[in-house]
Amino acid sequence: MSVLAWHLTGPTLRDGGPIPSIGVALVHEGPIEICESGMHASRMLTAALRYAPQGAVWIHRVRVEGIELEHQDKLVARRRMILASYPLDLRRIMRLACECAGLAAWCAGLYLPGLVKAAEHADRGGWYAARVAADTAWVAADTAWASADATSATCASAYAAASAWAVMSVVRAVDRAASAEAAWVATDAAKAATDAAWAAITPGARGVVEETTEARVVALMTKES
Repeated sequence: MSVLAWHLTGPTLRDGGPIPSIGVALVHEGPIEICESGMHASRMLTAALRYAPQGAVWIHRVRVEGIELEHQDKLVARRRMILASYPLDLRRIMRLACECAGLAAWCAGLYLPGLVKAAEHADRGGWYAARVAADTAWVAADTAWASADATSATCASAYAAASAWAVMSVVRAVDRAASAEAAWVATDAAKAATDAAWAAITPGARGVVEETTEARVVALMTKES
């Protein structure tokens, strides 16, 4: 059985080998162990971004076959083939972080205009201005968290905490915008958004947010420049 998944690489594979051409399969012949050996990938792009290697420059849509083991956010298989490749654009990664943090803030009943400004500056590669704007959003989110906690409103506090965490993820990602670390740091914001939904009374909210976030990530990361 074949499965469509995602995989990120630098200019070469992690073992230093060349990136195979589209349609050329890589096959692992030896023992397979998740995180150690075999052809790794993730079913969801939001999960694959968390495993971006240092110096990541490519997002690959892949087909994997012969899955040996699968965890919640990654799998390891015998065979992997690249179907399409997309350049990893840190400006889009930062927009992802800002949008996800905005979703978490919305779950907390907050409107943080600093996130909108941070996304606009990041779109132009204005990292310093994006950092300043993200800082203002962080102060507002942190204040809301402290206020909610002080009132002992458990649900409100959970929402506000998730929102504050998401905004801090944006701040940290901007600080790392010059390196591939931003790829996995920024996805903390996506996780924070789903955690904010999970804190809701309706159990199904988490799944809805996860699906919506994944669809947005794929559209954002694979669109034409």
